[in-house]
Amino acid sequence: MMDPLIVATINTANLGEWSNIERIQRLAYSIVTDLQSPMVIAVQELGGLAQAGALTVRAMVADQIIDILRDEFQQNYQYAEIAPEPESSGGAENINIRCGFFYRSEIELKQLKQIGADSELFCGNDSGEFVSSRMPLLAQFQYGEALFYVINCHLKSMSTKDQTKKQAKKQRNKQAQLIADYIQENGLMDNPLFIMGDMNDTFASKTVQAMASQGFESAHHALKYQIYTYKYHKKPILLDYILYNNYVENIESSIAHINTDQSSDRAYSDHDPLMMICRIC
Repeated sequence: MMDPLIVATINTANLGEWSNIERIQRLAYSIVTDLQSPMVIAVQELGGLAQAGALTVRAMVADQIIDILRDEFQQNYQYAEIAPEPESSGGAENINIRCGFFYRSEIELKQLKQIGADSELFCGNDSGEFVSSRMPLLAQFQYGEALFYVINCHLKSMSTKDQTKKQAKKQRNKQAQLIADYIQENGLMDNPLFIMGDMNDTFASKTVQAMASQGFESAHHALKYQIYTYKYHKKPILLDYILYNNYVENIESSIAHINTDQSSDRAYSDHDPLMMICRIC
């Protein structure tokens, strides 16, 4: 039988080369201790500063994280992303956030592509009905003999300076439906499949259910209490998810409340990380 697989999702809250080194070290420490050094980490909101003349913006902070994980914790990771063009991914000005993956050297990244790269739902349009947003990433990994897929999402945020909340919600719902349609059109449900990331909505929402109702379970259902990853106007809310289909068996799930706990001295984000120990069936 295949060894258990640990996966996790983290919104790092605009982490970049400008960030304090202690904050970056706290993230690395949390990866090893709270998340038990996952094989795959879907990460959102790593950012980067645009360089003069560069067509894309790389998240150079990923190299710092990898170096700390290797030198201080003897954990060997690689990082994969499709770097965005400057000011094309939404969020704060010249932060250039994106979705990416950290993955252990024991597994192999076989494929990496964007979903919706030609859609106004992620690229935005001239009318302003839809604004630029992070591209979902689809990765195919090999773990031993098993191949599995992970979709990393950071859907349109609830609060926005460019849209009304109603417009943002409409865009977010349509983004989720586009991902669900992509899964069906490409037969991804015939393989072990995870959807991870910051969905910016509740589990019962039209946004999350557009994907979950395709035949997914959610890692948070294994938890009995303190089921939240963010505090919205000081109220705990679940915005970050690990969804998985019936080719995956959930062994254990956990949320580390180190970022939403105001008394924590280890915070590095405003979202709590979510992890799952599972087995590919």
